[in-house]
Amino acid sequence: DGSYWLGQKHSRSPRFIYPYEDWPFKAMVWEIADKSGGLFRVDHGELQRINSAERGVRGDMIFDAAESESGVWLSTSAGLSLVNRETGKVASFGRDHGLPVNRSTSVASVNGETFFAMRHDDHDGGLVKFDPETSVFRTITTAEGLPTNALETVSVVGDQLQLKFGVEYVRYGNFGYRQFPPVTFNPETDRVNKIVKPEQFKQNVAQKRAARERGRAFPILGGFTLGKKEIAGESWLLGTRGALIVPETVDLNELGRPFPEVEVLASTDPRSLLLTEARNLRKGRTLTMEQGIAHENPFVVADALAKLKVPVPKEDLDALTAALKSDTAELRSTAAIQLLRSAGELPGAVDALRAVADDPHPAVRAMAALAITEHTDDFPAEALTEIMKNGSYGNPPFAAESQIGIGLGQDAIIRAIAKRDSIDGRVFNFLLKFPPRYDSWSRDKSIFTAFGDAVKKRPDLARLILTGAKNTHTGGSTNRDFMRDVFRYTGPEMKPFVLEALQSKDRIIRANGALAVGAIGDESLVQPLLDALKLESGLSKGAVVWALGELQSKEALPRLVDLYREARNAQKRMYAAGGMQFAQAVVVNQAETRQIANIDELGADWDEIKASREAENAPADPRHDEPLLSPRMVLEAVEKIGPEHAQEFFRGLVGEKNDHEGRLAAARGLGDAPEDERNESARVLRILAADAANPRVQAAASVSLFLISDETGPAAVKTALSGPGFAFVLDEIFTRVPPERYSKFKFAVEELTRIGDNSKTTDFVRERAVKILQACR
Repeated sequence: DGSYWLGQKHSRSPRFIYPYEDWPFKAMVWEIADKSGGLFRVDHGELQRINSAERGVRGDMIFDAAESESGVWLSTSAGLSLVNRETGKVASFGRDHGLPVNRSTSVASVNGETFFAMRHDDHDGGLVKFDPETSVFRTITTAEGLPTNALETVSVVGDQLQLKFGVEYVRYGNFGYRQFPPVTFNPETDRVNKIVKPEQFKQNVAQKRAARERGRAFPILGGFTLGKKEIAGESWLLGTRGALIVPETVDLNELGRPFPEVEVLASTDPRSLLLTEARNLRKGRTLTMEQGIAHENPFVVADALAKLKVPVPKEDLDALTAALKSDTAELRSTAAIQLLRSAGELPGAVDALRAVADDPHPAVRAMAALAITEHTDDFPAEALTEIMKNGSYGNPPFAAESQIGIGLGQDAIIRAIAKRDSIDGRVFNFLLKFPPRYDSWSRDKSIFTAFGDAVKKRPDLARLILTGAKNTHTGGSTNRDFMRDVFRYTGPEMKPFVLEALQSKDRIIRANGALAVGAIGDESLVQPLLDALKLESGLSKGAVVWALGELQSKEALPRLVDLYREARNAQKRMYAAGGMQFAQAVVVNQAETRQIANIDELGADWDEIKASREAENAPADPRHDEPLLSPRMVLEAVEKIGPEHAQEFFRGLVGEKNDHEGRLAAARGLGDAPEDERNESARVLRILAADAANPRVQAAASVSLFLISDETGPAAVKTALSGPGFAFVLDEIFTRVPPERYSKFKFAVEELTRIGDNSKTTDFVRERAVKILQACR
């Protein structure tokens, strides 16, 4: 009826809080902006705030609490918080500290260690274990035997833990729902007691099981109660708006919600009346286009402008330009959308949009910036930076009460830039700051083709991006990745510039030159790459090795042998040195904690980095910008060159028994031996196939013997299938053996039948065994 009601205080009802799982932790959606949740204590009838969501306790919704040697742990909707009961200080942890996800719904302490149930989305999460002696979080997932990562609760039962799992949506097969039954977890061995199968069901059952029972109203703070824990003589009430610590002397039943009476006043909303008029006219369809555009009601005008055909006729430009001056955001946005759609064919459209480059509405500013970027020589870097930092403005208003998806985010900027007539240094400096991901545009060849063509037209740009790429991260990509991918679309005419980069005094630029060589694919640059290795002492060799692999340089194999040994020795020194756990800040692998040695162990390399800190373009962090050459980098290069050319290399990896990665690569690579080297490679494979201490290597070697038709192949496969690594053998078969050769495994029917009938193994492994058996029959 055109009126609205205002209350003196909000109702303090539960808020929906969704922790975005992107790293770094920054994007929280708060329904109410006061962030009034946190940790509170009732003391002598007064409510004291110990900590707030902004200063410590990350999540407003606190699901569980448990006392430990370190303090009181809280499981929240946005991470873990550790509370010191004496000082009230809070330390909080999320994905940026090594957790697999941010949401934790349960916590339990046993034998001095603390365990957390973590879950986000359908299948992400796991059981997180905190060791107070090392202060390290370790994530236990399906890779370590959990039936699923969708963990909901963890509780102590005797000296064991009981794990309960949530309802999952299965995104494959019949797209139904499933839930695994509870299991017992041994905290000493970090293993579950048995393998369990999930129950499958439809959506109606899933909704009932997934529904969380609504607790009673939470005292004082509002919202609803999620749980209650007794800790050191105090009651910790946990709810959707935070946690409340109540001493045992306080009667919980007397705790109320001391809100004053709400004073209400009524008022008429002019906007509601205008919208009602526009709605009625829209239903009645009584206005012509001309009458709608000339109407006094801005919402009626917005409806009329939204009906204009695109490109907009020249005679309607004045109406759109006038609409951009309106105080009504819906009208300005509608006009801007129509002008942006017509910018390439309607003279004056871009100039009209240029006039609203500073519009209060961010979507209108974004449309102006996109039009200027694509259709003029100007480059509004500041406006584009605003869009890149905000990510996207969603669907802007279109007409009186609608929205439209026209794309006003980062992808729209990249498309607009690629369509420019002039992609110059200003543009590339911007792209180096906000590098687009190549894999996001791999299907649209026009984007990076445009960037490559710009460099070919102005070769001086090659020097700019070779010297300007210093590993700035944006959305998972780096500007060195972008630099490399631009060179994929250039050509041999870039040779002078990459040669110059390979001889630079700056190791980052030398590495960039190597990446560019690999991207260009010019085989004549193999020798300069090998020469460049002589300049390196460890930190930039990774880029050179990657480039040699991209060029499939067989002549580099002898040098790669030396580099592999060098990398292995450096790796052993680092592991021996121990040092800093740094991957808890950047979650690369949710199930493992990666390590880097004490930086002083880098020796000469670190001395060089320290000496270069005062250089103009010194890397900010050598561990981040220039990772140490690793054995894996060398192995990946050799795989690209071709295992059939690297038999001597692989045979040389077998000598060191502790080099599991190298021995596994050899066990697979020797299976591609050419005819004239099969006897020698088979001799080495027999040694690896007898390595029962490493079932993965044994499995790979036995399948390789089969592939090269060695007479010992069948016996090796049968032995491996009969051992603890039978699942690895099946994995090697399905990964490396063509399906038409499955029938050749008739010699292993007995072993395969035993695996297929084994109810203690997983369905996935049993199905693989059955599929091979079917081919044998």
